[in-house]
Amino acid sequence: MGCNLICISARPAVAISQYIDYAIGMNNPIQDSAAIEFAKGFYDGLGYKISHNQDVFQRAFDEGMVAIEMENLSQGAIPVLKKR
Repeated sequence: MGCNLICISARPAVAISQYIDYAIGMNNPIQDSAAIEFAKGFYDGLGYKISHNQDVFQRAFDEGMVAIEMENLSQGAIPVLKKR
């Protein structure tokens, strides 16, 4: 079974997470610079080697959050990960 992932606003992310494995939502508008840093961190995180019991999408999401924080952007609470 493959994993589905989608990025949308937070309210639809909650609703759609009933039908797909993962949804990333934004609970407020996010600045372009923060969105770019999150995306870079997220996709970098997808490429990391992980242990067999580690959730690859949770790890990638966490890396995206760290990328926002490392750039001192005050938007780290905006992205949210919803799981089915």
